[in-house]
Amino acid sequence: MADGSKSVARIVVPVIMALLVVALGFLLFGKKPPQPPAAAPGAAGTQSAAGAAPALSAEPAGGATGPLHAVMQPVQSWDVIGSLDTGEKVGPLMRVAFQPEGAGILELKLSQHRQSTEPTSENEVLQRTQIHAGRSLVPFALVDVTIDGRQVRLAGTYRDATGAVVGHDWKQVSPGVFAAEIADAAGTPVARVTRSYKLVENLYELTLDQTFENLTDRPMSVRFTQLGPVELPIGIIRYGGDPRRVRMGIITGDEVAGRSPLLTRDDVLAHAALLNGQWVWPDVPVWPTEAALQEQQSLSWIGVTNRFFAVTVHALPDRATPAVQPPNPVPLPDKRLTVWERVDRVVLTREPDSSGKVETEAAMALRGHSPALTVPARGTARADMGVYAGPIDRDALDVADTRDGKIALTDLEIYFWPGPCSFCTFQPIAYGLRFVLSIFADHVVFDWALAIILLVVCVRTALHPITKWSQTSLQRFGKAMQRVAPKQKALQEKFKDDPARLRQEISNLMREENVNYAQALGCIPMLLQTPIWIALSSLMFFLFDLRHTPAFFGVFQSITGGKWQFLADLAEPDHFFSLPFSFTVPLMGMIDSINVLPVLLGVVFFVQQKYLTPPPTAQLSPEMETQQKIMKIVIVFLFPLMMYNAPSGLAIYFITNSALGIVESRHIRKKFEKEEAARDELLKKNPHAFSRKDKKEGFMGRFQARIAEAQARAEQLKQQQAKNKGGKYGPRG
Repeated sequence: MADGSKSVARIVVPVIMALLVVALGFLLFGKKPPQPPAAAPGAAGTQSAAGAAPALSAEPAGGATGPLHAVMQPVQSWDVIGSLDTGEKVGPLMRVAFQPEGAGILELKLSQHRQSTEPTSENEVLQRTQIHAGRSLVPFALVDVTIDGRQVRLAGTYRDATGAVVGHDWKQVSPGVFAAEIADAAGTPVARVTRSYKLVENLYELTLDQTFENLTDRPMSVRFTQLGPVELPIGIIRYGGDPRRVRMGIITGDEVAGRSPLLTRDDVLAHAALLNGQWVWPDVPVWPTEAALQEQQSLSWIGVTNRFFAVTVHALPDRATPAVQPPNPVPLPDKRLTVWERVDRVVLTREPDSSGKVETEAAMALRGHSPALTVPARGTARADMGVYAGPIDRDALDVADTRDGKIALTDLEIYFWPGPCSFCTFQPIAYGLRFVLSIFADHVVFDWALAIILLVVCVRTALHPITKWSQTSLQRFGKAMQRVAPKQKALQEKFKDDPARLRQEISNLMREENVNYAQALGCIPMLLQTPIWIALSSLMFFLFDLRHTPAFFGVFQSITGGKWQFLADLAEPDHFFSLPFSFTVPLMGMIDSINVLPVLLGVVFFVQQKYLTPPPTAQLSPEMETQQKIMKIVIVFLFPLMMYNAPSGLAIYFITNSALGIVESRHIRKKFEKEEAARDELLKKNPHAFSRKDKKEGFMGRFQARIAEAQARAEQLKQQQAKNKGGKYGPRG
């Protein structure tokens, strides 16, 4: 019996083991349910490029359970929207091509703006997908959605065994409209995401409508993570550093910021500061700031800018539910950018090459995180936003701002010098100068170069009384000091052992000879023009109206059929002769042309020194003569050298200003010499004609007298103290 049991065991045990092996093999190698695809190389939103959304706390189960994934869509061609046909009077002002990864933007070009004044130049590109080493930043790509705490990537690319692309997460429904479906582990659709880009005719505007549709019978909690604008092209850096910035429009208010009128603050974050000068750049929070949390501020718009252009994400108050502030029964539009709760900066870093060298360039983008949106069963949720992509031009910004509900997009227009001196660029003066220049260019002379010259005439005319008083005072003071120099020297010899008496006698001499020390301060009013020069310099550098605008009605281009680029762009150097190569010089930046306006400016400065330098009041020491020569060299040579790469519009201003200054100085000097000749003739007839003995002293005269009396009393007190101690002024034996 025992042998029979053993025989049965020898049969049953192998069968059971075989069944276990088959079951295990089926579990390991059998058909699996679909899984969310991993981000393939080149997909927007990879961990190194756009980063993953932060881990969220578990939320109650919603309309689906288990893992979720995007449904693969077959490869298809993607259409563009807009046009580059500048001949259309009415239509879009840009052309947008799209990228399958995240249904973002492959390229955004402006139709009416080119990168240079050359007729064959490429249209200005404001947004373009940045790719490096298999990683990418796709502008405005929807990186992922988080449904009830479960992250679903929506920027995937599917490849076959050979590496060929066979599908994406998004499909094109119509030009500019894209959809992605999300399914559960069983392949049942649970949600649909739709993105629709729409251009606004005759405006640098496009709207991005985003709809999340719940396909289940249970509510869902959804969060969006998407890229915003990618940094703009840096352009040619001639001087002043990197002009690119991240700017924000801020609303201040109470618990519901949209209830309060919009107040904006310029939050200008330098591109270089954001990158921190590192080779590997971590994600950096941009919004909300600590001040925003403490002061209950809200974001209305945020974007990136360079010297002339901006791309911003902004609220759509006309679509928002009006907010009613309790003390005010009138509904006010909600101007908050509610679709982005948090914003941070992500960077597409560069990898070391084979030699270990790391490239210094990197691409930066803004990434927005939405608040949790509750989507009812079989319902929808929207996360719409507006996008401004165009020039930092007052007229264009004002039109877009009016359409978008007065969200202060015009605050993008800032005239400042990059770097530590950006706070002292006198913005109110710059705005005033821009207003005057616009009136001259649009309604008076109809040319921006002539408008700049006319501005110089107006400024010098307004300051002529101050300039005349300044130069006349300096000349009169210098001549008076030369006249009293012999008498002053005699007093110094006579009272060289009595300093107190010497100071008193010199003070009396100055009053008798009508020498006013206030005249020596005649250079101070000239310093009042410094804010104007600083504000004008920043204005000329950032004023969009000067970009690609020729001087003097484009006469130099007209006579050469556009071949000569001399003064073809008032925002660039004059380009008298373009070089076939370029090189960089310290303090001057990149040199790619021979410019004549800076040379002419140096010549004018040299001539101007002849008329603005006052005559010396006394014999100068060799050291003082050397210092004066160095100052002349600095003004005549170094300043034009630093202005070599300055905008030609600014060079025209300084040349015109200096030339008019020479004419003005000659006129003032001739008039002064004529008045002095008449004065000398009168003194010959009456030596006491200008004596102060019988005249009431002015403020400076009384001030000098009080100083002399105080010095005399102090000297007497010193002598008395020395006498009491038997010192230097004690009794003589």
